[in-house]
Amino acid sequence: MGRPPKTVEQHKLEGTYQKCRHEGRATNASLEPLTGAECPADITGKARDVWQLQVAELCSFKRVNRLTLPVLEHAFRAYKRALECQRAIDDAGGLAAYSASLVPGQADLSIRERQYRKDYADLIDTFGVTPVGAARIHTSAPQGDKLDTDAITAIIGNG
Repeated sequence: MGRPPKTVEQHKLEGTYQKCRHEGRATNASLEPLTGAECPADITGKARDVWQLQVAELCSFKRVNRLTLPVLEHAFRAYKRALECQRAIDDAGGLAAYSASLVPGQADLSIRERQYRKDYADLIDTFGVTPVGAARIHTSAPQGDKLDTDAITAIIGNG
């Protein structure tokens, strides 16, 4: 395994900075943990409520920075779409009534809803919310602190 590349600041200090080679590199500022993140305007309803609970907790554990924030936003957009699919199924009278009313060739919202929930679970897991995800990353949280995963488990289920 090779050594990590020098930061842009290191190149500038050493006089080896070349705009054509080093301009697009992430700066240390991009990697600094965020203290909070505002919920995007298109994430509304229950998804917004879950954002406010989970993102505050993730930020307190220093797991969100400017580079990972778009992944988090994408995860919550997938969760919002899952909720919209579930609402449409509920409005049709539940899963059995919805499935009976499907016309051949029509998109099955129950399959989409499961896929959106899986997308959400996979993306949010990269932040170490589940025990498996937490084992994969190192956190700067004090010893003994851990994320409360009850809310996420309620959202994505146990499977």
